[in-house]
Amino acid sequence: MLRVRTSFGGMTQGPALSTMYFQGSDQTSAQDAADAVGAFWTAARACYVTYGTATVLPEVYSIDPSNGEALNVFTVTGSTRSGLSASSALPVASQGLLRLNTGAFIGGRQVKGHIFIPGATEDLNDVGVPTATYKNTLETAAAALIADADSILEVWSKANGVERTVTTGTCWAQWAVLRSRRD
Repeated sequence: MLRVRTSFGGMTQGPALSTMYFQGSDQTSAQDAADAVGAFWTAARACYVTYGTATVLPEVYSIDPSNGEALNVFTVTGSTRSGLSASSALPVASQGLLRLNTGAFIGGRQVKGHIFIPGATEDLNDVGVPTATYKNTLETAAAALIADADSILEVWSKANGVERTVTTGTCWAQWAVLRSRRD
Protein backbone atom coordinates (compact mmCIF):
# COMPACT_ATOMS: atom_id res chain seq x y z
CA MET A 1 0.00 0.00 0.00
CA LEU A 2 1.23 3.53 -0.78
CA ARG A 3 0.86 6.63 1.40
CA VAL A 4 0.66 10.02 -0.33
CA ARG A 5 0.63 13.16 1.81
CA THR A 6 -0.46 16.70 1.02
CA SER A 7 0.70 19.64 3.12
CA PHE A 8 -1.45 22.78 3.29
CA GLY A 9 0.15 26.14 3.85
CA GLY A 10 -0.77 29.79 3.93
CA MET A 11 -4.14 29.23 5.58
CA THR A 12 -5.25 30.93 8.78
CA GLN A 13 -5.42 27.73 10.80
CA GLY A 14 -1.73 27.03 10.25
CA PRO A 15 -0.24 24.01 8.58
CA ALA A 16 -2.42 20.99 7.85
CA LEU A 17 -1.72 17.53 6.46
CA SER A 18 -3.86 15.19 4.37
CA THR A 19 -2.99 11.51 3.91
CA MET A 20 -4.36 9.25 1.17
CA TYR A 21 -3.63 5.59 0.50
CA PHE A 22 -3.35 3.71 -2.80
CA GLN A 23 -2.66 0.23 -4.07
CA GLY A 24 0.87 -0.34 -5.28
CA SER A 25 4.42 -0.97 -4.18
CA ASP A 26 6.76 0.38 -6.88
CA GLN A 27 8.10 3.65 -8.29
CA THR A 28 5.61 3.81 -11.16
CA SER A 29 2.55 3.30 -8.96
CA ALA A 30 3.95 5.82 -6.44
CA GLN A 31 4.25 8.51 -9.14
CA ASP A 32 0.79 7.62 -10.50
CA ALA A 33 -0.69 7.99 -7.01
CA ALA A 34 1.03 11.36 -6.46
CA ASP A 35 -0.22 12.55 -9.86
CA ALA A 36 -3.78 11.45 -9.00
CA VAL A 37 -3.66 13.36 -5.71
CA GLY A 38 -2.34 16.44 -7.52
CA ALA A 39 -5.21 16.17 -10.04
CA PHE A 40 -7.68 15.88 -7.14
CA TRP A 41 -6.42 19.11 -5.52
CA THR A 42 -6.51 20.83 -8.92
CA ALA A 43 -10.16 19.81 -9.34
CA ALA A 44 -10.91 20.99 -5.79
CA ARG A 45 -9.11 24.38 -6.07
CA ALA A 46 -12.39 26.31 -6.08
CA CYS A 47 -13.06 24.92 -2.59
CA TYR A 48 -10.21 26.61 -0.75
CA VAL A 49 -8.88 30.14 -0.31
CA THR A 50 -6.57 31.77 -2.87
CA TYR A 51 -3.70 32.29 -0.44
CA GLY A 52 -3.82 28.63 0.59
CA THR A 53 -1.65 26.02 -1.09
CA ALA A 54 -1.96 22.25 -1.31
CA THR A 55 1.46 20.68 -1.85
CA VAL A 56 1.70 16.98 -2.73
CA LEU A 57 4.89 15.95 -0.97
CA PRO A 58 7.68 14.41 -3.06
CA GLU A 59 8.05 11.31 -0.90
CA VAL A 60 5.59 8.42 -1.18
CA TYR A 61 5.96 5.62 1.34
CA SER A 62 5.20 1.96 0.78
CA ILE A 63 3.38 0.83 3.94
CA ASP A 64 2.64 -2.63 5.31
CA PRO A 65 -1.13 -2.51 5.93
CA SER A 66 -0.96 -5.16 8.64
CA ASN A 67 1.06 -2.96 10.99
CA GLY A 68 1.56 0.46 9.35
CA GLU A 69 5.34 0.12 9.13
CA ALA A 70 7.17 1.81 6.27
CA LEU A 71 8.73 -0.67 3.85
CA ASN A 72 10.21 1.69 1.29
CA VAL A 73 10.17 5.32 0.18
CA PHE A 74 9.89 6.56 -3.40
CA THR A 75 10.91 10.01 -4.56
CA VAL A 76 8.24 11.40 -6.89
CA THR A 77 7.53 14.67 -8.63
CA GLY A 78 5.29 16.53 -6.21
CA SER A 79 3.09 19.50 -7.06
CA THR A 80 1.59 22.62 -5.50
CA ARG A 81 -1.90 23.96 -6.16
CA SER A 82 -3.16 27.34 -4.96
CA GLY A 83 -6.82 27.80 -4.12
CA LEU A 84 -9.22 29.80 -6.29
CA SER A 85 -11.75 31.12 -3.77
CA ALA A 86 -11.07 34.85 -3.19
CA SER A 87 -13.75 35.40 -0.53
CA SER A 88 -13.05 35.81 3.20
CA ALA A 89 -11.98 32.63 4.97
CA LEU A 90 -14.41 30.83 7.27
CA PRO A 91 -13.36 29.93 10.82
CA VAL A 92 -10.85 27.10 11.18
CA ALA A 93 -13.63 24.78 12.41
CA SER A 94 -15.35 25.02 9.01
CA GLN A 95 -13.74 22.43 6.77
CA GLY A 96 -15.17 20.37 3.97
CA LEU A 97 -15.45 16.64 4.55
CA LEU A 98 -15.43 13.97 1.87
CA ARG A 99 -16.57 10.60 3.13
CA LEU A 100 -14.92 7.68 1.37
CA ASN A 101 -17.04 4.54 1.17
CA THR A 102 -15.70 1.08 0.33
CA GLY A 103 -18.77 -1.14 0.57
CA ALA A 104 -16.56 -3.60 2.49
CA PHE A 105 -17.59 -4.65 5.98
CA ILE A 106 -15.54 -6.01 8.86
CA GLY A 107 -17.24 -7.03 12.08
CA GLY A 108 -20.55 -5.58 10.88
CA ARG A 109 -19.10 -2.12 10.17
CA GLN A 110 -18.23 -0.56 6.83
CA VAL A 111 -14.59 0.36 6.27
CA LYS A 112 -14.75 4.14 5.62
CA GLY A 113 -12.29 6.97 5.22
CA HIS A 114 -12.30 10.76 5.15
CA ILE A 115 -10.62 13.62 3.36
CA PHE A 116 -10.80 16.99 5.11
CA ILE A 117 -10.57 20.12 2.95
CA PRO A 118 -9.31 23.19 4.86
CA GLY A 119 -9.58 26.80 3.74
CA ALA A 120 -13.32 27.15 3.00
CA THR A 121 -14.55 30.69 2.35
CA GLU A 122 -17.70 32.78 2.84
CA ASP A 123 -18.87 32.38 -0.77
CA LEU A 124 -18.87 28.60 -0.23
CA ASN A 125 -21.13 28.92 2.82
CA ASP A 126 -24.94 28.87 2.65
CA VAL A 127 -26.41 29.83 6.04
CA GLY A 128 -23.96 27.67 7.98
CA VAL A 129 -23.62 24.73 5.56
CA PRO A 130 -21.61 24.11 2.38
CA THR A 131 -23.23 25.35 -0.83
CA ALA A 132 -24.52 22.85 -3.40
CA THR A 133 -21.78 24.03 -5.77
CA TYR A 134 -19.12 23.32 -3.14
CA LYS A 135 -20.45 19.81 -2.52
CA ASN A 136 -20.75 19.07 -6.26
CA THR A 137 -17.20 20.29 -6.91
CA LEU A 138 -15.76 18.02 -4.21
CA GLU A 139 -17.84 15.02 -5.25
CA THR A 140 -16.78 15.47 -8.88
CA ALA A 141 -13.13 15.71 -7.81
CA ALA A 142 -13.55 12.57 -5.67
CA ALA A 143 -15.23 10.66 -8.50
CA ALA A 144 -12.31 11.48 -10.81
CA LEU A 145 -9.81 10.38 -8.15
CA ILE A 146 -11.66 7.10 -7.64
CA ALA A 147 -11.97 6.50 -11.41
CA ASP A 148 -8.32 7.34 -12.18
CA ALA A 149 -7.07 4.59 -14.49
CA ASP A 150 -3.50 4.69 -13.16
CA SER A 151 -4.16 4.49 -9.42
CA ILE A 152 -6.53 2.80 -6.99
CA LEU A 153 -7.61 4.84 -3.96
CA GLU A 154 -7.78 2.84 -0.73
CA VAL A 155 -8.99 3.23 2.84
CA TRP A 156 -6.68 1.73 5.43
CA SER A 157 -8.25 0.26 8.54
CA LYS A 158 -5.44 0.49 11.05
CA ALA A 159 -7.44 -1.40 13.68
CA ASN A 160 -7.99 -4.37 11.36
CA GLY A 161 -4.72 -4.18 9.43
CA VAL A 162 -6.45 -4.16 6.04
CA GLU A 163 -6.93 -1.87 3.07
CA ARG A 164 -10.10 -1.67 1.01
CA THR A 165 -10.79 0.00 -2.33
CA VAL A 166 -12.87 3.19 -2.32
CA THR A 167 -16.07 2.95 -4.38
CA THR A 168 -17.69 6.36 -3.76
CA GLY A 169 -16.93 9.73 -2.23
CA THR A 170 -19.68 11.95 -0.85
CA CYS A 171 -19.45 15.42 0.62
CA TRP A 172 -21.00 15.86 4.05
CA ALA A 173 -23.82 18.40 4.12
CA GLN A 174 -22.32 20.14 7.19
CA TRP A 175 -19.01 21.82 7.89
CA ALA A 176 -16.56 19.58 9.71
CA VAL A 177 -13.65 20.11 12.07
CA LEU A 178 -10.56 17.95 12.29
CA ARG A 179 -9.00 17.96 15.73
CA SER A 180 -5.66 16.33 16.41
CA ARG A 181 -5.32 13.67 19.06
CA ARG A 182 -3.49 16.27 21.16
CA ASP A 183 -6.39 18.77 21.23
